[in-house]
Amino acid sequence: MPPLYERHVKSNYQQHNRKVMYFRTHFPHTNEKLHTFTYPLRQTAKGVSLPASRQKRSLFRDYQGSMTAEASLAVPLFLFFMINILSMTLFFHTFAQNLETLHQQGRQLSMLAYVTGAEDEMIQLVRPARVKPVVPVLAYPGTNIVSCCYMRAWTGYDVERKFSGEEQEEYVYITENGTVYHRERNCTHLTLSIELAGKDEVGQLRNESGGKYYPCEKCGGDGSSFVYVTGEGTRYHNTITCSGLKRTVISIPLSEVGGRPPCSRCG
Repeated sequence: MPPLYERHVKSNYQQHNRKVMYFRTHFPHTNEKLHTFTYPLRQTAKGVSLPASRQKRSLFRDYQGSMTAEASLAVPLFLFFMINILSMTLFFHTFAQNLETLHQQGRQLSMLAYVTGAEDEMIQLVRPARVKPVVPVLAYPGTNIVSCCYMRAWTGYDVERKFSGEEQEEYVYITENGTVYHRERNCTHLTLSIELAGKDEVGQLRNESGGKYYPCEKCGGDGSSFVYVTGEGTRYHNTITCSGLKRTVISIPLSEVGGRPPCSRCG
């Protein structure tokens, strides 16, 4: 190292060390870490360099931003998965809440059936609902869930009529727009099994007889990305409240069926 340059460097180090000592003397309670420099500098074949401890600190200082870059990638992914898990939990909560509501309504209708003298033995309630994620991601709009409740009305059981020696007239079941009569109340033509399906996949679906589904004449089957079908039917419906999915069952004596033929399944 040239003598003139060495004296200049030594003077700068001494001046810095004097400032550090002054600061430590007048501000002894400070938490700031102050470093004094060691002279002379280390002489190497390539020239003058800092001490090894200063080189190590400088080496680590160059990579201080690496944790920030990793966090910017990991934190959004973590939040994405947590939001999805939370959305699924809310879906199940909504389904359970709707099911509990239908159960309470079914119990009330079962008791009212005895008061009003209703002849229907079974009560079926269906409640569709649309649920959406907490934060919409990847253009996912949500999905439809359907809750169903099926219970017996509290109309009692006529034991005396069942075991009396007198011959009683047989009663059968018909619907408002039906063309046949049914001997069994739980006939599949009277208790529909409603399923929810996507509009784009209804063309590949088949009913229990292997037939295709066509748009309903009443609701059209258009206007929604989801439709409703039955296992025995040949139509798909746009809304769960379509009259094609309802069955108003009436119990009448067999002598009043008129020209209706018996059902092919239960008759």
